[in-house]
Amino acid sequence: MIHTPEDFTSNADAQYRLDIHLEGGPDIAMDVHVAHQEPGTTGLRCDDIDVDSITHLRRLVELNLGDPELLERELSALAPVETN
Repeated sequence: MIHTPEDFTSNADAQYRLDIHLEGGPDIAMDVHVAHQEPGTTGLRCDDIDVDSITHLRRLVELNLGDPELLERELSALAPVETN
């Protein structure tokens, strides 16, 4: 979720580039599309992210959670389950 202007509109089929600039740190970049939108907030779905960006993002989330095991549980919950 990101904060967007109240009047922000998007094309449902469009792909966007999200660049997160961290002060004093590396940038995180990914290709995204809009998953859902409400006035003032927009949910994005990541379509592609490079290895360096995902490594930095993972570390950032780990530091904010304060528990590496909690991070693993959260990531496992996000991973799609394959069924045969």
